[in-house]
Formats: sequence, structure tokens, C-alpha cells
Amino acid sequence: MDFATIIGMQSGPDAEEPFKLFTILATSKSEAATPASWRDDERCGIGQTENIESGRYDTEYFYLPDGKNIAQCNLAGSLPCCSSHGWCGSEADWCDCVGCIDYRKEQIEARLEKSEEDLALEDLADDCSSRFSKEKKEMEEKISYLSQALAEKEDL
Repeated sequence: MDFATIIGMQSGPDAEEPFKLFTILATSKSEAATPASWRDDERCGIGQTENIESGRYDTEYFYLPDGKNIAQCNLAGSLPCCSSHGWCGSEADWCDCVGCIDYRKEQIEARLEKSEEDLALEDLADDCSSRFSKEKKEMEEKISYLSQALAEKEDL
């Protein structure tokens, strides 16, 4: 998984150093949470479909295979927005219309709603995880070196 850090800059005579605003988890389709919250047919949300016989529009719910949750669009894919007609897309008709949902914006807004303490804890967890991974790798290298040295000593 990749993380994108959004950096803020102040301008003017009292400007300080750049500061971290927030970090966004960016996933590829293969790395996204399981089970996926989108469908392979690119249908999403609640759509209006024209009923040819009656000439009216019917409301249609596009569920995930579990039959319980309504499908979203893959925010890390090329079609991150759900139109009011229940299709995933990426242009204004899908992202900026009345009733449309841009899942990229929802992710950022959810991140902004978190408290400063929650964000600090997440950042601390990220730092600890990174540090642990580095220390684990160093320890594995030392174990490998010692194992090789021991094997060479036993061969003598």
C-alpha cells in the first residue's frame, strides 16, 4: 500500500516551514480492502432506469454480491465517481452532478473529520510500523550472518 502525504504551505512574512496536513491511504485495485466495495460491471449506488413500457423511471439498487451493501466505485481506479443513474465514471457527469458521489472526495473528507488526536495516533502507528519493519530486516540480516558464520565454523 502507498501513502500520499498532503503538505501545507503558508505564505506571507510569518510563513513557517511546510507542515503535514494529513496522509491519505492510496491503494491499487489489487491492494484494496477485501471484500471489494465495487462491482465488476461498474454499476453503483441507487440509479434511475427508464422503464420503456410505462415511460417512467424506476429506482434500482445496485448491491454488492453479498446482497446487503450498495456498491460504490473504486476510488483508486479510473472510474471513482458514481452518477445519479448508477454508473461509475470519471467526468463531470459522474463526479459533479446533483446526486453524484465522488468517492475520492469522501475519503479526504472522512480523513479531515478525524480529530487531531486520532490523526496523531495514526501517524505514530505508521512511524512505529516503519521502524519495526526496518529493525526486523536488520535483525534478519544479523541472524543470516550468524547462521552462515556458524555453518562455516562447523565445516572446519
